[in-house]
Amino acid sequence: MRQTSLDYFFNDNAQIVFRQVCKRFAGGIRALDDITLSIEQGEMVFLTGHSGAGKSSLLKLISMQQRVTRGQLKVAGRDLRNLPPRQIPAHRRNLGLVFQDHQLLLNKSVFDNVALPLVIAGLGYREIGRRVRAALDSVGLGEREKSMPGMLSAGQQQRVGIARAIVNKPDILLADEPTGNLDPQLSHDIMSLFRSFNERGMTVIIASHDLYLVRKLAQRVLVLQEGQLIDDVEPGGA
Repeated sequence: MRQTSLDYFFNDNAQIVFRQVCKRFAGGIRALDDITLSIEQGEMVFLTGHSGAGKSSLLKLISMQQRVTRGQLKVAGRDLRNLPPRQIPAHRRNLGLVFQDHQLLLNKSVFDNVALPLVIAGLGYREIGRRVRAALDSVGLGEREKSMPGMLSAGQQQRVGIARAIVNKPDILLADEPTGNLDPQLSHDIMSLFRSFNERGMTVIIASHDLYLVRKLAQRVLVLQEGQLIDDVEPGGA
């Protein structure tokens, strides 16, 4: 069965709720227009659409890198449009962010890169070590903690970025074109990692232009076009 944005079940109490959300930039540039959707805890969702469709903007609204212009956005019951600046760090601690270019510190070891969110959060050295090694094991890099990023392949560097994103045990993982710079086999391996995190209960939202890989994984797909949600296809939909 195939469901679209017009009839997909909307739950105002879901983990993530967009209700008539708009995002405008200076000069009237429209990034998102009248987005209404809900994402349940534990879902794995893909955002697709051409460059400039609004995929990155949607993720940035969830992570509070940008603010909603109009409408309501709730994450875990928290209204982000009215969230005071002092509460943004607490909100982000429940999120893991994965970027296309992994954004690693090239002068720091793999261990130190992954540990950064925990250091910022003020955790003790022993707990940091335990969590970092568990995160690296989960992405298959348990033996590379002392390596420098420049010693790793592109796929390994992306895995380090993923380990950093999950080291704080977030409820929600956001990934913006995480396989954009990888070959098809590495892309499949990275997506398999995301699916394994989702199977453990983490909500995973991935922006991707790789429609072949998205269809192969058979997950819910949100299709954006010029800032509007034009389709919402359930897992297994055609």
